[in-house]
Amino acid sequence: MLSPHLAIRCITISSAFFAYATAAHAVFLYQDSFSGSSATALNTTAPVANTGVILGANHGTSNANWNADVSWKADGSNALTNDGSAFLPFTPQNGFIYDLSLQVDPTAGGSDWMAIAFTQSANASQRIFDSGSTAWMLQRADRTGTDPIQTFTGPGTAGGQNYNPDPDLFGFVTLHVQLDTTQPNWRATWYVDEVGAIRTTHTYGTNPTINYIGFGKFNSAIGTVDNLSLTVTAIPEPSEIAAIGLAMLGGFLFWRRRAKRQTVAE
Repeated sequence: MLSPHLAIRCITISSAFFAYATAAHAVFLYQDSFSGSSATALNTTAPVANTGVILGANHGTSNANWNADVSWKADGSNALTNDGSAFLPFTPQNGFIYDLSLQVDPTAGGSDWMAIAFTQSANASQRIFDSGSTAWMLQRADRTGTDPIQTFTGPGTAGGQNYNPDPDLFGFVTLHVQLDTTQPNWRATWYVDEVGAIRTTHTYGTNPTINYIGFGKFNSAIGTVDNLSLTVTAIPEPSEIAAIGLAMLGGFLFWRRRAKRQTVAE
C-alpha cells in the first residue's frame, strides 16, 4: 500500500503531467480596438502587433499597418455606400491554431453585409471575397431575414452555409473564424461568440494559400467594427509530451529509491 506521502507525490506528479499535456499557449498576433478618430483614415495606421518569431515561428506579421479602403475610418466606422475592405499581413504556419475575431455592427444596408476573412490577396477597394477569401463569414445589416449570417469555406463564395440565430442578434455581433493547422489537412470552424460554433468543422482537401487577414463591407452596408483580434495557440507535440512524461517518471523513480534507502538506514 502506498504511504500517504507517496500517494501525495504520485497525485502531484500526475496532475503536473496532465496539466502540461493539455496546456495550450495562446499569444496575440494582432489587436485593434479602433480607438482613433472618425476624421482619420484607417489606412496606414498600426494595430497592436506581435512581430517576429512567436512560439518558435514567424507568422508574417512584420511591418503591420492597415491596408484599408478610404471608406474605413480609424474609429472602425464606415458611412459610405461602396465596397471596401481592410487587410493585415499574415502567413499561417503548420502546427498551430489561429483564432480571428471581430465585432461587427452593420446598422443599415438591408441584405448587404460586413465580414471577416482569411485571404490570399488584399484588394482594399473591392468586396473581401474578391481577394481570394477562404474561411470567412458575414453578418447582414438585416438581422431578421432568413440568412443574416453566412459562412464560407472559400475560395470566394464557395462552400456557403446559412445560419439564422434564434433569437435574432442585434447590435455588435462577434464573428470568429478558427483555422487549425495542426493536422496535414487544415481545418476551419466558424463561431458567433454569443452563440458558439455555428457550423461543422470543415477539413480542406488542399490547404488554402493565406497571406492576409481582413474585414470588409459590401455595397450599401454602413456601420462600425470593433475589437479585432488574431491569436495563435501552440499545441504540445506528442513527442514533447512523451519526453516530459519520461523525465518526470525518472525523477519519481529516483525519489522513490532514495526514500527506500533512507527508510532502511533508519
